[in-house]
Amino acid sequence: MEKKKIKFSSRKEFKFVTEIGRGSYGRVALVIKRDSGRYYAAKFISRKVLRRKEIKKYVMNERNIMYSIRFTFTVYLEYFIQDSMNLYFILPVALGGNLDSLIKNNGKLTENSAKFYAAQIVLALEYLHYMSIIYRDLKPGNILLDHFGFIKLTDFGFSKILKVDRTYTMCGTAEYLAPEIILGHGYNLAADWWSFGVVIYELCTGNTPFYARFKPQLFNRITTVDYYCPNYFTDSIQMLLWNIFQLDIERRFGTRIGHGVQDIKDHDWFSKIHWLLLANRRIDPPYLPVVNLHISSQCPSTSLSME
Repeated sequence: MEKKKIKFSSRKEFKFVTEIGRGSYGRVALVIKRDSGRYYAAKFISRKVLRRKEIKKYVMNERNIMYSIRFTFTVYLEYFIQDSMNLYFILPVALGGNLDSLIKNNGKLTENSAKFYAAQIVLALEYLHYMSIIYRDLKPGNILLDHFGFIKLTDFGFSKILKVDRTYTMCGTAEYLAPEIILGHGYNLAADWWSFGVVIYELCTGNTPFYARFKPQLFNRITTVDYYCPNYFTDSIQMLLWNIFQLDIERRFGTRIGHGVQDIKDHDWFSKIHWLLLANRRIDPPYLPVVNLHISSQCPSTSLSME
């Protein structure tokens, strides 16, 4: 796998187009690189928020993770800019919304559509785990769609390069947490595969499998694997989820000893996925986002600006 080298740049090399979102610590803008005409997403992070130690740690961790990766189904750092006011992360642009919005707009996805997105998540996690990176916040809201309809994992603030067998920090989003995180037993890459199972279930039903109104009940349902499969679930998806929702991480699909991710890629539910074609984006997406790409005429001539 190719390891990304950081490319420093200047604000003057980019032209601001429009604001496309708001992150936790600043806005996200669509920009054009002047010499190539290529679109990027620029994530603005104010130096003022970096005065808080915990936020600075989160932001710098995300930057360092994005330095180290380059994969078609993840966001990664293309260029890095800094000035007296802000840091700017220049990233591949994904203007098709996210899977959370897609679920909300449709109620639930067809099993074939869910399978298409889930297979890309498999490849993204396989890549990150190859790089010894545990993602730790897999959920539909962190899975963007580009204008071709393919995914890009985003938001690496909770991610970590795993240098030991286990880590103990409790982080992530409650409904997607693996039981070993909740119980404080320490966890490893297997926690991402548990979250993956939650995402598959949510794509196919519109709901998370362990939902409860209050956190104690939610955590109890997760740690006792208390969920049910609707009657329209096929046998193959039920068996896949059963093998992912294993309390024993040595038996959990994705990191099972001697098998790893191949357990998932070879599973009957993914039998019609051509993994190489998918990795090369040569499979037609089930949904093509409506994105207005004819916006260059609206671009002001100014450089990146927080004004």
